[in-house]
Amino acid sequence: MAGRVPLAGHAALLSGRASYELVQKALRAGVAVLAAIGAPSSLAVNLAVASGLTLVGFLRDGHATSTQIPSDSPGSATRAPSTTSQPEPPAAPAPNAPALSQA
Repeated sequence: MAGRVPLAGHAALLSGRASYELVQKALRAGVAVLAAIGAPSSLAVNLAVASGLTLVGFLRDGHATSTQIPSDSPGSATRAPSTTSQPEPPAAPAPNAPALSQA
């Protein structure tokens, strides 16, 4: 990473949980967004909110939970996490699948 820090226009993706320590490292590196497949710890959420880092947890297809900094309240450390969810489209029936009949 020599010569690439701070990472202000970048995001870091984690394959597991977002811990307090990983949020600290992301802040040191200047990462703008930290996203994790797993759950963020409560300490990680608190630190992200207090420091202005966008933290995304439970990152899945069509769903994520994030803490974000509202643009109208810079520097405030009392923001609550927000949940962003988009429903997944219904699964299409498999081609050549037999039709269900009601008897």
